[in-house]
Amino acid sequence: MTTQFTFSEEEWGERYDILQGLFTGRCSPQSTAEKLASLTLSGTPDGTESPDDNAYYGITIFPWTAIISAAQDLPAHIPKLADLMLLTTSGRGIPIEPGRERYIEIARWINANELIARLEATGIRDNKIFALWTFREALETPIDQAVSRRDDHEAAIPAAAIWIKILGSQIYRWTELFPHGGRHGAPGSGGPLWHGKHGFCEERWDLWRRRFGELSRDSPLSDELREVAAQSDKNMAAIEAQEVHNDD
Repeated sequence: MTTQFTFSEEEWGERYDILQGLFTGRCSPQSTAEKLASLTLSGTPDGTESPDDNAYYGITIFPWTAIISAAQDLPAHIPKLADLMLLTTSGRGIPIEPGRERYIEIARWINANELIARLEATGIRDNKIFALWTFREALETPIDQAVSRRDDHEAAIPAAAIWIKILGSQIYRWTELFPHGGRHGAPGSGGPLWHGKHGFCEERWDLWRRRFGELSRDSPLSDELREVAAQSDKNMAAIEAQEVHNDD
């Protein structure tokens, strides 16, 4: 079984060797996630750097593009990569107190969503339910009711925005419904603001767009998050206009 993928050892250094360990079976997804986390934290500065500092991102943000490339080049390893992805986004959660660890955990969650959205875009793996959960966390729970790690709007809103940016046109057309009741549970159910279908539909899209608009105008969010919400509202409006034009 081949273990060669597009990104080279020169580009990714130690991370390349860690991923090779996963592909060759020397390391489990769990130990791979631990090694990557250790490498990330060991290179993290004291938190004074700007989020726009390329050097900071180069050190602290896991190279999700390498994982995407690996999934594209090595489809036999997708189960391992999926396990790795989940392990690197779970754990202690997003700390409430401001600081370096909170910033890192938020970045990890946003990057994980970008990875999953791009995998969905390639058709390699069906991740629609994950998209639904992200929108539910970001847009179907009022800010004053956020209680869990995934309900942290500073992480959830940019994560939802990533899905719109990467797959917005496709999401607008999705109509998948998810089974519910009995042994199925309710994976497609809504947050407090949604009581409709257990899945994707035009009405749910309308709610998400409306919520992005509300969050951009009337919310206690930071200016940065309000801008993210406003841009997503604009992106969704443009998608709707294009779809109407295509139907004419």
